[in-house]
Amino acid sequence: MVQMLLTVFFLVYRPPDSSRDYIGCSDYVSNALSCSECYLNSKGPTIVLGDFNCPSIDWMRFCVPSNHVSSQLYNFAVTNAFMQAVNKPTRGNNLVDLILIYQPFGLSALSVEPPFSSSDHNSVNFKVAFNRLYPGNSVLPKRRFLWKKAKQCANT
Repeated sequence: MVQMLLTVFFLVYRPPDSSRDYIGCSDYVSNALSCSECYLNSKGPTIVLGDFNCPSIDWMRFCVPSNHVSSQLYNFAVTNAFMQAVNKPTRGNNLVDLILIYQPFGLSALSVEPPFSSSDHNSVNFKVAFNRLYPGNSVLPKRRFLWKKAKQCANT
């Protein structure tokens, strides 16, 4: 018996005018991330994407500022072994539109293109390439974290 894997997408939007330390915004981000954690890779791949408006996180160097919202987002990604796939600025010189994915090879293509219509953000185009079928009697693989190989730095 063959079953279909479900790809779960969580789309998040954090308004740019929300204060970085405003408790309501922090609660919104916390709730959105907590909700997505309930479904992580339970029936197939999980992708968390959207406009997070956290431009001060340096995803290439694994560095995060001390503000609460950026720390929540970064800790969510690291704790759940997500990779942030977008590697070019999406609004001005800032990287605010993100794609967090646990299985980086699940993206067969990703590009940052000029804005669509009157948007002030660049377009992020991507293709998902998961094998959507698996034998019905098999168990989905468990996640393993390789914390020893992680490099982190702290900004104060």
